[in-house]
Amino acid sequence: MGKKYDFKYIVIGSGPAGSTAALTLAKSKKRVALVESRHYGGSNLNTRDVPYKVALDFSHTYHKLSSYPEFRNQDLTFNFPTVTSRELNTVMKTGGNDKKIFENAGIVCIDGYANFLDQHTIAIGQQKITAEFFVIATGSRLKTLGISGTDHVDYLTPNTAIRIRRLPKVVTIVGGGSTGCEIAEYYAELGVKVLLLETSDQLLPREDKEVSETISNYFSRHLGISVLTSCKVVALEEDNFSKYIIFQTNGVEKMIRTECIILA
Repeated sequence: MGKKYDFKYIVIGSGPAGSTAALTLAKSKKRVALVESRHYGGSNLNTRDVPYKVALDFSHTYHKLSSYPEFRNQDLTFNFPTVTSRELNTVMKTGGNDKKIFENAGIVCIDGYANFLDQHTIAIGQQKITAEFFVIATGSRLKTLGISGTDHVDYLTPNTAIRIRRLPKVVTIVGGGSTGCEIAEYYAELGVKVLLLETSDQLLPREDKEVSETISNYFSRHLGISVLTSCKVVALEEDNFSKYIIFQTNGVEKMIRTECIILA
């Protein structure tokens, strides 16, 4: 007789991959547990893909209307808290942070962080749980290595960048990948002055050079976004009036002042 475990499978992380794995295993009549430390459904549903789709849909529409000659002399305003509330409401309607979806499928949901004690045992707080097999689908985490001041300076991340209640006038985004570009476009289309900093020598470093140049030109000519490449952010600072970003470029250290910092 084989060793008895609490579960056949324990899935760690309830994002798209973890949710699919847990629901598929449960459908196959396996005894399954799902461990989630934050939002059931993962960041894609709760803080990234779904709310970003709603946010960008609004910013695209507002920017397009603002460019029409018929509205040129009109005071075309919007209620920003209502915009963010709409994003949250959409997340809830699409099943955001809803563990009942999994419980109704016979999955045992466990809240908390999982720490491995051995190949068949995890600890969640003081609770120890065993499984014959594990599926690790924990996703990614924001990387701030090499940037000092992140422990005491207030900054936003991709998970919180579109959840603020007051629209800033000036935003500096650290990271010119796809996520940083999405955030930059969103704020610029709403009329915010945006500076985008990227460590590599081009925007969207994982894409072809032609793609990078096309997006950079669009940002500059149509949205007024300032893009600064080949710069490495080394520190964040703040006082009672502003936030500051210290970065190195061409061997020279520089500092810029901003109202809002987003690390992407």
